[in-house]
Amino acid sequence: MKRFPKEKHVLRSILLILIPALLLAVFFFVPRILPLFVSELYCRDIFPVISLPGNIFSSMFHMSLTENFVVVGAVVLVSLLMVWIIMLIMKILGKGGLISFLLKSISAVLIISCCGMLVFQLMHGMNYRRISARTHLELDNDDHSIEAYQEALSWAYQNMLQARYELGEDYMGVAHLTTSFEDASTHANLLLDEVSARYGFGLSRNFVRAKPVAMSDYWSLTNIVGMYDPFLGEANINTGYLDIKSFAHTLCHELCHAKGYGSETDCNIISTVACISSNRPDFRYAGYYFIFWDLFDVIYKNAYFNDGEIPTYVYGDLMAPVFRDMKAADDYWKLIEGMELSEEIATVSEKTNDTFLKVNGESGVGSYKVPEDVYLDYYMTYVKAETDA
Repeated sequence: MKRFPKEKHVLRSILLILIPALLLAVFFFVPRILPLFVSELYCRDIFPVISLPGNIFSSMFHMSLTENFVVVGAVVLVSLLMVWIIMLIMKILGKGGLISFLLKSISAVLIISCCGMLVFQLMHGMNYRRISARTHLELDNDDHSIEAYQEALSWAYQNMLQARYELGEDYMGVAHLTTSFEDASTHANLLLDEVSARYGFGLSRNFVRAKPVAMSDYWSLTNIVGMYDPFLGEANINTGYLDIKSFAHTLCHELCHAKGYGSETDCNIISTVACISSNRPDFRYAGYYFIFWDLFDVIYKNAYFNDGEIPTYVYGDLMAPVFRDMKAADDYWKLIEGMELSEEIATVSEKTNDTFLKVNGESGVGSYKVPEDVYLDYYMTYVKAETDA
C-alpha cells in the first residue's frame, strides 16, 4: 500500500473541516431566506411526513425518551471528554501528531453539528418561518376602546369561573385534572386537530404522545414547564406540580410545537383557542384564565395611568377558588426557589432560552407574550359577532 505524504493528510483534514463548516452555514442560513410560501408549504405538507417516524417511535414509550437521553448522554459525553483529554495529553507528550489530532477532533465536532443542524431545521427551525396564527384567524375588529376590553374581560371572567365551578376540589379547596395525564394528552391532540381544521392553522395531524418528566422537581429549577425536543419529535411536560390553571395550556402549547409551529406567540394563541374550545372544564379553565389575566392587565394599566376605574372582579368572593389555585402553585414554586443554586440556574436558563429564540428570529423570551389586542379581537370577531348575528 502506498503511503500518502504528510502534507496530503493535513490537506484532507482541512477539507474535512471546511466542507462540514460550509454545510453548517448553509443549513443555518438558507431557511431564513426562503420565501414565506415555501416555508408554509414545507410546514403543511412535508413536515408531517418527516416527523411521522419520530412521532411513532416516541409514542411507543410512556416515559420521556428525551429525559433518558439527557441523563445517559451527559454521562457518555463526560466520559468521551475525559478520553479526549487523555489522548490530547499523550499527543502533547508523545512524538507528534498533535496538529492532525486537533484537526480530526474539530472535523468530528463539525460533522456532528452539521447533522444536528439539519435535523433541527427540518424538525423545528423551518417552523419558525410560516404564516402566523393571527393571520389565519383573520381577526376583523377595529374597536380597541377600553369599553371593548371591559366587555371581553367580562366574557373571559364569566367563562373562567363557570369552568372552575365544574371542577372538583381536594381537601384544601384546590382543583385538579379531571382525568389522567395520558387521557389529557390524547384529548389535546384531538383538540388541536379540530381547531387547526376550523381556522386553517395547518398543524400536523400526527398523534404526538406528550411525556411526563420523572425528574421534574430538578427541572423546575430552570423555571421551564414544558419543552419540545425536535430531535425525537417529543413534547415533554414538567409534572413537578400539575397546575390546574396552566397545565392544559402548556400541554397544548408543546404539542403545537410538535405539530409544526415554532413561534412561541403562535403556540400560545393556538393553545388558548384550543383550550376554550374544549368540552373539558379543566382545559377551558386554563384557556380562559390565560385570557382573563391578559385582558385584566390591559384594563388595570389603563386605569392606573388614566385615573380610571380598576375592575372589581379580583375583589369578589367568586374569585376565591381561583386564588386558592394560584396560591397552591405559588407555594410549590417557593419551595423550588428555596433549593440550592435555584436563582443561578433559573438565570442561566432564561438567558440561554432568550438567546436560542433570538437566533431563530424571535424576540427572545418576550415572544411568549401574546399581543394585548389578540384576545380582544378574537372575542369581537368570533364571540360577539356570532352572538349578535
